[in-house]
Amino acid sequence: MARRIEEMVCDVSQQVIEKIKQDKRFALQLDESTDISNQAQLLMYVCCCDEDMKSDLKVHFLDEEWVFQLSYLADVFSKIKELNLQGQGFDVNIFQAHDKVKGFYKKVLFWITQVEKGDIATFESLSNLIIENEVVLTGRVMIIISNHLTILANTFLKYIPEIALKDLTNT
Repeated sequence: MARRIEEMVCDVSQQVIEKIKQDKRFALQLDESTDISNQAQLLMYVCCCDEDMKSDLKVHFLDEEWVFQLSYLADVFSKIKELNLQGQGFDVNIFQAHDKVKGFYKKVLFWITQVEKGDIATFESLSNLIIENEVVLTGRVMIIISNHLTILANTFLKYIPEIALKDLTNT
């Protein structure tokens, strides 16, 4: 029985590897954890956009503009996650967390000005995608990104209005 399972694992692994080699669009997610017996476990998710796939989602993944927007959102959520992690821990107090949020708000304002100038270098995944595919972002995507960043900045102001106040201690 164990030999049969091992053969199946090998066969599935080879199929996945071949699929990744054939398809140009795929995503890979890895997660490592330790089980109750203190053994390290590596979990891998692979998502491919199969040309033969019959799915409503396929249309989106084959749409270059949609993929660019998705890539941008992945970058933004990564930056928000980073901010979230900086505000956690026993050694972080409310003043430090407030400063981190205020700094992030200022970064968002800076990103807006950069995007309006056509500079998207801040968004690493998006920049790499553009470079790898040797394309230029359309004005429509740049406007969508700029609008989204503006909404993000306004949302921060809605919940923490004092982050926009001038810091009187530094004047």
